[in-house]
Amino acid sequence: MNYAIIVAGGSGKRFSKEVKKQFFKIDTETILEKTISQFNNHKLINSIILVLPEDDLKIGKYLKYKFNKLKKVVQGGEERKHSVFNGLLTIENDTDINSKILIHDGVRPFVTENLITNIIGSLEEFNCVIPGIKIEDTLKIVDSKNYVVGTVSREIYMAVQTPQGFKKDLIDLYKKAVNLDINFTDDSQIYEYYRKKVKIIPGEKGNIKITTKEDLIKI
Repeated sequence: MNYAIIVAGGSGKRFSKEVKKQFFKIDTETILEKTISQFNNHKLINSIILVLPEDDLKIGKYLKYKFNKLKKVVQGGEERKHSVFNGLLTIENDTDINSKILIHDGVRPFVTENLITNIIGSLEEFNCVIPGIKIEDTLKIVDSKNYVVGTVSREIYMAVQTPQGFKKDLIDLYKKAVNLDINFTDDSQIYEYYRKKVKIIPGEKGNIKITTKEDLIKI
């Protein structure tokens, strides 16, 4: 089984006070609907789990009718790691040792079929695969007053995206990590924490995460 866990548990306050960014419409669909569509239409994805805030679960019921591969809608947690963990718990009883898990931001609606395919394919060889793109801008180190104190080589840095792909051992690692007082900013960081190898493959510039309304100008 190939699972996609789509996390849309944030409040999106930087985007708008009126509407959460995942429910903002682009043309005729919301950002979240466009995101789900990319996985629902992918031939290698078998099941989708959607993570939403408690007050949005009713919207999840509607989305289950719209997308045939959307099997479960679960409530998010206090932090992103708790939301992902809630999604992972829905599949922990899957006994297929070859199952693969993709975790994706609900506000990255332009993920392509090709990138999803490449993540799943790379999981045949690696236990954790994430997409990344090279940094093109110069990187400066600044102090608390925003004065530059140094310049670092951009050659050793990459900006990472989702979907991030994992074998099922991620669930056991999450069980150990979820209650740690650590702000894991992405799921592969849990792999790093337990000294597991993380493989980066080429991401896509168009696979942007929509954070503010200014991001929509890039579309």
